[in-house]
Formats: sequence, C-alpha cells, structure tokens
Amino acid sequence: MPEKVEGFCEPRIVRIRSVEEMSAIENLQKEIWGYGKRGFDSIYPARALFSFSESGGLVAGAVFRGRLVGFSVSWIGRMEDSGEFYLQSQLLGVLNDFRGLDIGYRLKLFQREFAVSRNITRIRWTFDPIQLPNARLNLHKLGAVCRRFRPDYYGNLRSSLVHGSSDRLWAEWFVSSPRVIRRLANCAEESPLQSAHRVIRCESRTYGELALRVPVDLDRSLDSSEVLIEIPSLLPEIVKRDRPLLEEWRSAIREALDCYLDCGYIIDDLSKSPAEGDGGDLHFYHLTRQKLEEVLG
Repeated sequence: MPEKVEGFCEPRIVRIRSVEEMSAIENLQKEIWGYGKRGFDSIYPARALFSFSESGGLVAGAVFRGRLVGFSVSWIGRMEDSGEFYLQSQLLGVLNDFRGLDIGYRLKLFQREFAVSRNITRIRWTFDPIQLPNARLNLHKLGAVCRRFRPDYYGNLRSSLVHGSSDRLWAEWFVSSPRVIRRLANCAEESPLQSAHRVIRCESRTYGELALRVPVDLDRSLDSSEVLIEIPSLLPEIVKRDRPLLEEWRSAIREALDCYLDCGYIIDDLSKSPAEGDGGDLHFYHLTRQKLEEVLG
C-alpha cells in the first residue's frame, strides 16, 4: 500500500470513456477476482463496458500515478412498477494493496454526483450479506437501506474471493434524502448498539486461543419494532479454520433475512458492541419496522 508521506497524491477518480481504457479494467478484474482465469467466472469485456458508457452509463476509475487501481461500472435502469429511473451499480473493485484508502467510498460518491446531475434520486446494487466491510460501507458510511434479499441470486460464483453460493442483499441509496446527507456529513461516527432483540442466538467455539461465534438458534417471532441480525466479525478466520461454520453462518443469516425482510422490516444500519468475553466487536444488521419515508427523513 502506498505510504502517506510528503508529496503523496491520493488516487484520482475519473470517468473512463475509451475502449483502450476499458481494456485496463479487464486486467483489473483478473487481479481482483480472478475473472477470466481457468476455473473462474468470465470477465466483463472492454467492448461491453464501452457500450454501457456510450449508452448513458458510468464507468469510473481510480488512478494512482498513472495506474488504474480501482473501478466501478453502473448504468441507468427503470423501475418496473413506477417507471422511475435509477442508477444500477453492477461492479466495484479495488486492488488489494490499495484497500483501506477509501477508494470504494470515493467511487460511490462519484456515482452519486453522476446521478444527482441527471436528477436520479436512487442508486441500487447488490452485496453479499455475510461480508462485514461491504455492509459497513453500504449501510453505515453511505446511508443506504436494504428491503430485499434473494438467496443464491447469481447462481454458483467462481472467483478468487468466493466459490459457491451468491446470496445477495439489495442496497438502495436514496442519494438526496436527509438521511444520506446527514450520513455523508458524519461518516466517521460509529453507530452505537441499539437496544433491540437479537434474532440469532450464538455460542462460542474455541480454536486454541481464538473463540469464534457459532449460530445455534433463530427467533422468528416477529413481535419487535426493531431487531438485530448478527453477522460474523471474524470471517477470514472462519474461512481459514472452519469452512462448515461459514455455511452455518450463511444459512442462519439467509433464514433471518428471509423471515424479517419478507415481513416488512428494513435494514437501516450496521451496529456494533463489545464481544462477550471472546475479544473484538460483535456486528449486527439493525432492522426497523418504520416506513421507508420515516427512515429516510
């Protein structure tokens, strides 16, 4: 990762327009996700990305010292029920050595500027609900909300980051809402744990000196105005030490999201609290039964 020393220049966020520039995104997909390599999913080809851009979409890149280190791809869609136009954000990736520099956040802000300039009030994208960094960016820093979940949405995925199921939450970013404006102005503030009911009951499983949380039961009572759904805080350790535990977590989160989102709850934030004797912090999706207008106001 580049050090922030005297003369350091942060990556610039720019719009990418030519087929030649799009070719660099093909290479980036290989480096970030392994796309295009044997046994992995196919890349999004440069000519397709060029077509997205030429037909009203946005292809953006993060450039550091002349090198493309991150990118995003989005296009304009239309809601089937209302006819409202929205921006569909389909791809966003950053090279591993450049993570932690808020590049993903800045690429999202670039999308927001693009949408606002075209009087588009909503940006949508999907993300894996078990991935804590994505949840923190989407819900806490950006102020998006989630009302929809679909298990295995894209079928079986094959990338260097994920092999297997593709459960997805839909992030909806109402870019001009009071909620988002407040969140962007105070993006560094941590969200305190709400005094809400935890619907996944967990126990600890020890691995030497390390304790990992294990989901053991799910409350489907639907009798609270707000609830918390825990997600694993130590996912890399789970992947490394106990792959079956990863599937236990996926199954528990899938059932909880299916149950509560289908009954009208909205995910409006990511909360955290100190762990109960096993170190680190616990992280939870916070769900409310408020109406969308109340959440966004």
